[in-house]
Amino acid sequence: MDTSTENSGCKMKACIKPMLCSTIAVAIVLFALEYLIHGIWLKPLYEQTASLWRPAAEMGMCPWCLIRLLVLAFLFTALYCKCKKAKPEVCDFTGKKECPKKHALCFGIVLGLLIGTMMASSYLWMPIPGELAVKWFIGGLVEGIVVALVLSCTFCTKGECKA
Repeated sequence: MDTSTENSGCKMKACIKPMLCSTIAVAIVLFALEYLIHGIWLKPLYEQTASLWRPAAEMGMCPWCLIRLLVLAFLFTALYCKCKKAKPEVCDFTGKKECPKKHALCFGIVLGLLIGTMMASSYLWMPIPGELAVKWFIGGLVEGIVVALVLSCTFCTKGECKA
């Protein structure tokens, strides 16, 4: 069987470049957000609960942190692409063209709720202050929304991928 014709309609090949570009953009944004949220905003709370965390000398596990951010960025990008493919450009109910920013905002809120809930749920198992759990939730929600807005601006903007 000739496999060259089977993949001729593969849309994934056209999506590789925008997926990589979007993944890198999201990783950069996540790195900045993580620094702002955890390195600045939550730093006083982390200092108050220092006994729960690794010593400062061990916190600089930079290769693992970067790998984590790259994997998350790729997963968020892939999920966004999949959701975008499932979303029609024209609404079935109203017949109006869908706004990509509204789609991104909805995606971001759902993603942010997921991230925030996962982070804040540590409160159930760890003796952290409720304030930290609430701020983790808010930080996760902000991350999800910002990431989705970045994806809406970077993914498939030049028509390389008809998602």
